[in-house]
Amino acid sequence: MKQAATITLTDEQRRELERRMRSQTLDARSVRRARIVLLAADGVGNHEIARRLEISRGQVIAWRDRFAKGGIAAIESDLPRSGRKPTIDAAEIVRMTTQTTPAG
Repeated sequence: MKQAATITLTDEQRRELERRMRSQTLDARSVRRARIVLLAADGVGNHEIARRLEISRGQVIAWRDRFAKGGIAAIESDLPRSGRKPTIDAAEIVRMTTQTTPAG
C-alpha cells in the first residue's frame, strides 16, 4: 500500500491555511482544501480526514499530494479539465463588433 505524502508546514504556511479556513469570502472548495492540508499536517490519516469532511478519500489523497509537490500555490485552483476547446476567438468577436458594419 502506498504511503500518504507527509505534510510539514512552516509557520507561515500554517497561518495562511488557517486564515483561508476562517475566511468568509473564499469559496467552499478553497476552505476545504485548506482543512485537508491542516488535518494532514496534524497527522490525521486520509480515511479520517475524508470521514470528518464528508468527502471521498480520493479527494483527500489528491489535494494532499498536490500540496506536498507544490505548496499553497498548488491548491489554489483546479487543474485544467479536458473537453472541447473554444472554437470562437474572443479577439475576433471584439474586432468584428467594433470595427465592421453588418451588411444590410
